[in-house]
Amino acid sequence: METGTSAPSFRIDDEEISEILRKMENNKTPGPDLLCVRALKSPHHYHPVILPELMTACLSPGCFPKSWRIGRVSFIPKPGKDPTKIVDPYRPFTLLSHLAKILERVITDRLGKIVSYCKRLTGIGNIVKNLHLCHGRYPK
Repeated sequence: METGTSAPSFRIDDEEISEILRKMENNKTPGPDLLCVRALKSPHHYHPVILPELMTACLSPGCFPKSWRIGRVSFIPKPGKDPTKIVDPYRPFTLLSHLAKILERVITDRLGKIVSYCKRLTGIGNIVKNLHLCHGRYPK
């Protein structure tokens, strides 16, 4: 991100994506798009501009693709519960696209940097109340 009073840079670089992919575990179950983590890591290794370009294309206009917001709900049995009952013995969980998780991580990481920067700038803990003090200033 740029410093000063200019608008933030929405450009996502390959190092940012590489760091996110490095932290993602290979053995996670894919979401509805059936793209596993390895299917994203390998192409990124050989063509490191594809994912950053895709994520930048989403982030710049504020677009979060609808297909990435669709989850696949599965149910796993709770240990020690009677599986013949209808509601109680199962725990639902939702599998989301790993592409969505990457974009969410980019947004979360950048917001975290901005909040941290604003806290240092204002010198106070109530960041929501005083966020207007650092409007227009963005950390690297």
